[in-house]
Amino acid sequence: MAKLEMVGHEWASVISSIVNKSANNTIWIVIQRLSFGAIVYFIWQERNIRRRQQCSRSEEVLFNCIVSTIRFKLLGLSLKSTNDVVKAAEIWSIPLRSNDYYKRMVDELVSDGNNL
Repeated sequence: MAKLEMVGHEWASVISSIVNKSANNTIWIVIQRLSFGAIVYFIWQERNIRRRQQCSRSEEVLFNCIVSTIRFKLLGLSLKSTNDVVKAAEIWSIPLRSNDYYKRMVDELVSDGNNL
């Protein structure tokens, strides 16, 4: 979901992989940074909840919170339509504004043609 397949499963390798990326803002680097931030935040939040309130959420609920947060952050971005952005939009189920605009325009033209 974030193109981190070539990164190991240890925190040190994940952190070094994200930190050592170039400073460009490709969609995959943005998703990796958002993912890392959301994962750390929600794991730390879960730790605090378990320590203070003696209750916990399931792994599935925690995963869904993380994915939803990343998706909402991605929805707020202005994205240029590139091949990588289209692939990421498909994976993350994010509508691309330009595609929605053109789809609505075509739908309106088709419906106007049917009304004639």
